[in-house]
Amino acid sequence: AQDDPSDEPTGRGGKPKENRWIRGGNVGLWLGTYTFVQAAPFVGYRVTDRLTTGAGIDFTYIRNRNTIPVDEFSIFGGNLFGRFNVSRELFLQAEYSALSLPDNGNRIWYNSPLVGGGYFPGRGAYIMAMWALNPDYPIANPILRMGFMF
Repeated sequence: AQDDPSDEPTGRGGKPKENRWIRGGNVGLWLGTYTFVQAAPFVGYRVTDRLTTGAGIDFTYIRNRNTIPVDEFSIFGGNLFGRFNVSRELFLQAEYSALSLPDNGNRIWYNSPLVGGGYFPGRGAYIMAMWALNPDYPIANPILRMGFMF
């Protein structure tokens, strides 16, 4: 039996609808005297073939046994981003990031626009470099990220 094309969801002009949602994120793991664990998933929507917008969350746990007392804390936050595909493999990204860090028993929020770009050879891994425009942002420039996108 042949598939009935009328069963396929269609978009404009009767063409099959394409899933425009993307998802991905970064994960990081370093265990030892210095422990670093990070999970930073994101979801995005391809507005056009070249423009994607989205949002992500970030959780990082750090423990440094080289200090006395042992330094142990977590960082959490989120971001909103826009990504423009310059070519099939290269993209530019702008995002607004907010991170909460501990400070003398309290938590302080650090906010910054970030700009940068990256390389994405297709479905799978990507690498990017971002620069925080706020000099008080707690992560040093450049901010390097490697992750997966589907």
